[in-house]
Amino acid sequence: MRGVSGRAVRLEMWWAHQQLAVGSGFIATLDGAGYLVTARHNLSGRDWPSNQLKSRWCVEPDRVIMKMQVAAPGILAWSDREVRVVDDSGEPLWFEHPKLGRGADIAALPLENDEEWFVDAFDIAKPTPEREPLLSAGDDLFVVGFPRGFTPYAGVPIWTRASVASEPAFDYDNRPM
Repeated sequence: MRGVSGRAVRLEMWWAHQQLAVGSGFIATLDGAGYLVTARHNLSGRDWPSNQLKSRWCVEPDRVIMKMQVAAPGILAWSDREVRVVDDSGEPLWFEHPKLGRGADIAALPLENDEEWFVDAFDIAKPTPEREPLLSAGDDLFVVGFPRGFTPYAGVPIWTRASVASEPAFDYDNRPM
């Protein structure tokens, strides 16, 4: 599977004919399978950590529209890709953290392996020890996304410089960093 490495994907969460929210995510692969990785609250439509419904219509999203860069050599080409987030009985099609469940605001939605959509997806397999990234408090990092759906130009995400705020080696509130 190919995708744009490290590229944020603009998301629109929908229920029926109503747009509920906008958000950000990225495309990742694991063992050759593709996933949309995003905050759990985007796919569940529920506040984290209270688990209360966020929309004024008190509904959960039934699909997400990903504003995707398509594989078009030499040009920036964008298209919408609609993916269901629940099955016909309303059960989530996405995965949440295997131990923390809704206690972690992260989710992964399986995607069909469709070559036309991806140019170089991020591989999330656990790296070997010598390739494991080392992060410490104060290290620089970048947050890439679409705050409140904003894009400065034709689907390009906002890049914000940030710093690691605490030691990643220590659990916070019994949640691993």
